[in-house]
Amino acid sequence: MSSTRERLHERLARFSRTEIDPLTETTLRDRIQQSGTGTSDAALRHFIMRAESAGSVVRRCSEIGELPAVLAPFLVTAERIILADHPLLVELRLEEGLRRLDLRPGVFCVTDEELQPEHPGWKREYASAAMGIDVAITGIAESGAVLIASSERESRAVSLLPEVHVTLLSERAILSSLTEAADLLRTLSEKGKASALTFVGGPSKTADIEKVLITGVHGPRIFLIVLLPDAAFDSVPS
Repeated sequence: MSSTRERLHERLARFSRTEIDPLTETTLRDRIQQSGTGTSDAALRHFIMRAESAGSVVRRCSEIGELPAVLAPFLVTAERIILADHPLLVELRLEEGLRRLDLRPGVFCVTDEELQPEHPGWKREYASAAMGIDVAITGIAESGAVLIASSERESRAVSLLPEVHVTLLSERAILSSLTEAADLLRTLSEKGKASALTFVGGPSKTADIEKVLITGVHGPRIFLIVLLPDAAFDSVPS
């Protein structure tokens, strides 16, 4: 099966004889080629701009050890934090790093695995948490949204119910457009890969009440995207 980029090239060649002038064809070919070369500085800047314009908060960590300090300003009132059951969070020893911050009140971390919906009131457990932390698969530069996959071990409740939703994203995983993510979405949608795929484009918002935009009514009030250097993901199983 040909890749998305190859299919675009095929369509471009087919229509260029009658519908696209040579200069436009060359420009389009350059754009398609650039889409497969990894995250460029321009794509990264555009992702941050689009994410922040949608109401997300974006922070960058130049080193892994900076992560707890980056999260600290959002943990002033956090008594309970839910960590998604993801190998990256274990590899980063994030729970240990958060506890070392010595915040007041203290940080009480639980894993998503411990809060699986097997008992009455599980939604209340997630909703009572001040922060939920998970790991995004990719980000889309053209929209500033991130893609999160749920599975039997990673509940969507981590991103939907706590007041603050934090997602960790590798800078190299940012794609230019949704079209570029087509093959990835197809793979994740196959049986057993993910129980749900969710694009998150900012904090929860509604304008149902007298057409006044209100944040955080139906979900997290704050959506924090933390961009991590590539090295953070090198030793984590995919």
